[in-house]
Amino acid sequence: MIETVVLLNPAAGAGRSRAAFRAAAPLLEATWGRIAVRETERPGHAAALARAALDDGARRLIVAGGDGTLHEVAQGCLGEGRAFPPAAALGLLPCGTGSDLARTLGIPRRDPAAAAAWLARATPRPLDAGRFRSQGPNGDPREGVFVNNLGFGIGGVVASIANASPKWIGGFAAFFLATLRAFRIWRDRLVHLTLDGVPRPARVTLCSICNGRTAGGGMVLGPDASPFDGWLDLALLERMRLHDFLGRFRYLYGGLPLRDPRITRSRVRALRAEAVAGTLPVPITADGEPGGFLPVEVEVAPSALRVLVSDPEPRVPGPAPVGEPLCPAARCPAGPSTRRSPPS
Repeated sequence: MIETVVLLNPAAGAGRSRAAFRAAAPLLEATWGRIAVRETERPGHAAALARAALDDGARRLIVAGGDGTLHEVAQGCLGEGRAFPPAAALGLLPCGTGSDLARTLGIPRRDPAAAAAWLARATPRPLDAGRFRSQGPNGDPREGVFVNNLGFGIGGVVASIANASPKWIGGFAAFFLATLRAFRIWRDRLVHLTLDGVPRPARVTLCSICNGRTAGGGMVLGPDASPFDGWLDLALLERMRLHDFLGRFRYLYGGLPLRDPRITRSRVRALRAEAVAGTLPVPITADGEPGGFLPVEVEVAPSALRVLVSDPEPRVPGPAPVGEPLCPAARCPAGPSTRRSPPS
């Protein structure tokens, strides 16, 4: 039985994923012995490969790709009511356009050999995921899981444009240019939100439900988010135009403290969002991949996965009061937020 299986997306990173794996392979093989490599051949194939590897008893699934590849692998690990085997773990070898979860975990993203060294000294740790139920373009029900981020609003337009862009452009540039184009055609939508049972109407530019800290190639939408704390961090951007985004660019991508009445943050365990009747469809993205349209129901799945982590004590922020702003306009403290223990 082969205990380590690499799920390689040859299209990730403008086709650089094979070269990245070749650079990482010697150290991975020296650490874990024989490695089986399974290459994806079509959209959705990574989910089937992940299911097959786990059914065959693999203990380590190394995802050589980006957030989209990881998203597919998560569907194979947790979709259709599956439970992740307690003896297995995921590892990330970042090769994709965004690789946002790798940023949160602290995995080197530009040096495959350094990423392999990081994985070689890593140990398994429980990782939260999110589950969602939405609808397709014809109203058909959809279910799925996400690992890093689920968003709706302009983010769906941005992801569609970025995913169609040439991969050689790179993650940050691809998402930034896609954002500029998306603002030219986007009009905010009226949405009814329910955050852990508390109603909250909104005129949505972007709503991002964060398990990891960044999305869209490095935009820090969940500055206090942790995929280890049993919570999801929500960032709600309202009534924002292109000039507003450009004026806040260095804050959003630099992770700097930002006081803005149009940006609200909350920490939740469950959320429902429904567009007001008569509004245009509101697209959803899950880990940068199409996730259907509103309405959507989202809930955290604490410790649903296990991931290889090199840092023995990742930063874990404590919960904010349920349904209340975590860092709302004019009330975000200048210093670091107060930390509390994660929920039991």
